[in-house]
Amino acid sequence: MDSVLLFGCTVLLFGLVALASISMLASIVALALAGGITVLTCFGLEKTGTGLIFLAMVFAPMNSVGPSAAVSFVTFADLFFFLGFSCLLPTMLLRRSPAPPLLYILGAIILVAVGSVTSIGATHPGISLNLMSRLVVTALGLPLAFMFWRPGWKLTGYLAGGYVLGVIISAGYGVVTGTHSSGLETRYIGLTEQPNELGLTGLLGAALVPYIVKVMPPTHRWFWWGAGAINVGAIWISGSRAALLVLVMMAFIYPIIEKSAKATAWLFAGITIGLALSSKLLADKSGALGRLLGAGSASASDEQRSGLIHEGLTLFQAHPLFGSGFETALIYHVIYLEVAVCVGIFGLVGFLFLLGSGVLPLFTAPRPLHRLAYPALAYALVGCLTPLLWDRYIWSAIGLSYLVATTMTPAERAEIESTYVEPTKERVNS
Repeated sequence: MDSVLLFGCTVLLFGLVALASISMLASIVALALAGGITVLTCFGLEKTGTGLIFLAMVFAPMNSVGPSAAVSFVTFADLFFFLGFSCLLPTMLLRRSPAPPLLYILGAIILVAVGSVTSIGATHPGISLNLMSRLVVTALGLPLAFMFWRPGWKLTGYLAGGYVLGVIISAGYGVVTGTHSSGLETRYIGLTEQPNELGLTGLLGAALVPYIVKVMPPTHRWFWWGAGAINVGAIWISGSRAALLVLVMMAFIYPIIEKSAKATAWLFAGITIGLALSSKLLADKSGALGRLLGAGSASASDEQRSGLIHEGLTLFQAHPLFGSGFETALIYHVIYLEVAVCVGIFGLVGFLFLLGSGVLPLFTAPRPLHRLAYPALAYALVGCLTPLLWDRYIWSAIGLSYLVATTMTPAERAEIESTYVEPTKERVNS
């Protein structure tokens, strides 16, 4: 057996050397393959796959960073997700995972069925089917992959932490390189493709922090609260009014759902500090608050959005039941209107089932795991104000929410309660 393994490694080594001699690009590919084989040999498929998924979560908020300009639509997050879940496939097939929630299954079936039929009948079927596939891969593929993998709750915390760190890297790059000018706007975009995407990644990252601090060691909590504060800062420098408004809404919702007196006290402290610094905060006309109050390019943006929403409503009224295909997706600035235009009332119901199954665990899952659903709630709220319907930076964060949507065995619930649930008095006041 050892001789066969030695022979295989020797053949592989000569193959990589031959590949590296072709060109510079081939050398890079050969080096990457050699590194990948070394990692696989040292750590095995499951640990390697887990590490790649962590890297995918770090790169998910940086959707402008990819391996090659020739395929600009492929990002490093896509590459790491593909390689990671490929390595984890044997584990996913052998592991007995619970079925996805019924609401999710119904939503997926309705959305795919209606979207396929509508796209085939669209003016440009190929374009519509291509765009629909992006929604299917992200909104269905990523949550399903997480549900079938079913990482442990602490590991899920590290994956969520990877996303939060990715937002910090993106925002930090934006601060170092400066603002980006586009039309009437001069705002930070970080390592995303536009300012509102930086704001949305900051919002989703901040929404993950309450879960992270609960499953991480207590000595690390201040680090993650600080990381969450930087994610909030990413919202501010992005100038995204939608992300800021939803962040404020989440700040009021959080103490109610958590039944936390401490969170309520922090909320009022934040309001007090905000009022004290209001004059300085309002001085930044390109910041999220300044734009929310109408400064900068806000008026022109509002006028443009109003016209597009009116156009979307007109198109929806022409095809209310099944929509007109995905050819005009992502332009109407409200994801629910966009879905209604694309796949009509029936498809919208499927999408609401899909998204709702990610939000519902906030009220039904065991505490504190219910906190994983905060990103899904944040996206459901910001969807009223944003056109951003699909991308790995959205559904990688929301995909974690579906881990608590699946049915848990009594043994799993008992483990959760013994590991994470604090005494009642402490939980209510912390």
